[in-house]
Amino acid sequence: QISGGQRQRVALARSLAKNPKVLLLDEPLAALDKKLRQETQFELMDIQEKTGTTFMIVTHDQEEAMTVASRVAVMNAGKIKQIATPDAIYEQPDNAYVADFIGEVNLIDGKIAGSTAQSCKIAWPEGTITAVPKAKLAKDTEVCLAIRPEKVVIAPEKPESGNAVMGKVLDIAYLGNISTYHVETKSGQVIKAQVANAERLERRRFTGEDPGWLSWADNAGVVLTE
Repeated sequence: QISGGQRQRVALARSLAKNPKVLLLDEPLAALDKKLRQETQFELMDIQEKTGTTFMIVTHDQEEAMTVASRVAVMNAGKIKQIATPDAIYEQPDNAYVADFIGEVNLIDGKIAGSTAQSCKIAWPEGTITAVPKAKLAKDTEVCLAIRPEKVVIAPEKPESGNAVMGKVLDIAYLGNISTYHVETKSGQVIKAQVANAERLERRRFTGEDPGWLSWADNAGVVLTE
């Protein structure tokens, strides 16, 4: 007579009652609604700390993996693409697959126009981007620059410094605490910018079809070669 979510939590409690050394969890919170799932994630973390039990969790929910895990393994076609802490997976992905799999990201393809160990120039259809590589790269090396939307700023005027590109606002996703802007550049690349809604605004700064300048710092993105 209990619901699917209740059955799932009862099964979890029964597994923990045996005090196992390793607990394997396959989509343990899939049947729960969003708020209850978030609450249960923190409960799982508290239980793990109190019992010292090793949890191995399989999940397709990236947010869940980032919340509960001390180490994350990203797999594709049966092969491990990267194993690291959640913050390293998010901020320093090893390849474009990992960058695209965890959270939202802008992937900009280009070629190295010049590089040192501390800085590089990436040529792409909109011009040249300055970035910070992990090591010196040979000229004409094909790379992908991964930039998270929250590191991209949108403004009505061109900034005085940093990387900047002009585009047209296509869509705006209002999510309450943040707004995500989809901006199309002249070459057709769509770049996302996320803005925190820190103030109560009666009118948006940008609406559909408005022009805007996107900008980001030189060290905002990760230069990937695979």
